[in-house]
Amino acid sequence: MGLPLGSTDVAVESIPKVPEIGCDYLITVADDFIVEVYHNGKRVPDAQRQLLAEIFGATAEKIQVAVHEGDWLVFHVVQDRLRWGGSKYFAVAGCLAENRFGFVSDPASGAWSACDDPAKVHDFISRRDAGRNNRARVIDVPWGGGDENIKRYAGKDFPGKGLWGGAPSTWIKFIAVGPTTMEANASPDEASESAVLPKSVQPKRWSVQVLSAIYGISGKDADVTGKVREHVEKLRHKFSVNPTDLGADPNPYWNKRLHVIYMKDGVRREQWRNENEDILPESFYCPQDAGEFRTWLPETRWFGEQPDIQFHADQTFTSPGIPGTHRWEATGPAALRLTWDGGRVVNCKFDYTWSSFSEVGNGRTVFHLSK
Repeated sequence: MGLPLGSTDVAVESIPKVPEIGCDYLITVADDFIVEVYHNGKRVPDAQRQLLAEIFGATAEKIQVAVHEGDWLVFHVVQDRLRWGGSKYFAVAGCLAENRFGFVSDPASGAWSACDDPAKVHDFISRRDAGRNNRARVIDVPWGGGDENIKRYAGKDFPGKGLWGGAPSTWIKFIAVGPTTMEANASPDEASESAVLPKSVQPKRWSVQVLSAIYGISGKDADVTGKVREHVEKLRHKFSVNPTDLGADPNPYWNKRLHVIYMKDGVRREQWRNENEDILPESFYCPQDAGEFRTWLPETRWFGEQPDIQFHADQTFTSPGIPGTHRWEATGPAALRLTWDGGRVVNCKFDYTWSSFSEVGNGRTVFHLSK
């Protein structure tokens, strides 16, 4: 049975409490709105929720909830898929103060998961780790005002992204996992790396060396190689093309470009990025062409609503309960063609975190990386 909308508490697994604070309150922006919020399996009372704005049906809220390491939050969010071309949006900022963040929503982070099946919602809410492998997704058609409004109410430097599940009515979970949960024997660099990137794209598998990074326009340039190398090779986190993140402003008040030259697995590559564009570490460490894709995919396993799929080096794949010889083909750096025994052909694309892929033209058929 799914959890009724009016329900208050559910039976909750016992977890230890620790004093580290993840946030003092939450700021959320949703298109269309949040039905309920749950903190450690218990419904957050309406008295702790304040409606900050209603923007043509979309909503912004401030929720008085202090989150500690080991806690979890679940948000039941809904979208009217008939409005505004089917656009939607959901973003969260765990705030210590305005423009100070303990955590933010980000589909690239394994801390965010989703549940679309009402029959599984009770467990998803009441048990911290239930459904955590069903990663939250990048929004396919995001509401254009979402990023603007989360920055308006949470802080202009909000570094997160909107995310969603796989259905118009979905439950989204955040698990507050801190550095104490990382592998005990990991070095600081390894711990940082595993907290940011899915195992499938960790730099130990795809070595990257930044050779040059030039930031500027109209002949006014700055060498920001050291700063980009720090973001990409050492910290391995998202950064933006702006003077703050790059540590230089060679031509103030002008939109500039960043040109990065780097080596990946012995191959020289380059990227051009525009002012204020976000850059993810996956754009350097993930497969850059179909050849790297063919090397990356074998012996990975993926799960979804359909039976699991495991890919093999001879470009075949197996799926439990589906006999026959099935074949896969890399059609691009993030594109895959599956040919099932019997001739059925399915074209798929990967998301930008390389942790899931979906059928082209059918976003409901999604497979997630099994870690």
